[in-house]
Amino acid sequence: MLICKISEKGSPATGVDPQSITLFSPRSPALKVYAENTAKAKRETICKEEALPSPYKAAAASALAFLCGSLFPLLPAIFIAQNTLKVAIVVVVASIALALFGGIGAHLDGSSVKVPATRFLVGGRIAIGITYGLLKPFDKDDDK
Repeated sequence: MLICKISEKGSPATGVDPQSITLFSPRSPALKVYAENTAKAKRETICKEEALPSPYKAAAASALAFLCGSLFPLLPAIFIAQNTLKVAIVVVVASIALALFGGIGAHLDGSSVKVPATRFLVGGRIAIGITYGLLKPFDKDDDK
């Protein structure tokens, strides 16, 4: 049996303020562990809410990551004049970079490398295909 103490002031809907319920001494070891875990989770939640990350730092990190990632396919494309070869080189270099970044991220996370690298590669190729398909009608080089 769980013994609780409820303060005199309560919420208007229920008459009980959830913050005011305190456990005295549950007899069951399972209830003791549950009470300790609940209190620990509540403390961790409060600590996490206080230390929110800066959205400006997150935006800057994201922009830097996109900039660095875009350099891999763009640098080889600068030195190639033929458009067909340029598209092929960009797709190959971007695919290698996507698989590499997916593998590095998985390795840093301590998980399997193969599945995240494949996920990055497939997702990146889908994004490349969609972007190419959306922007191809605006290409003026092929018009004669």
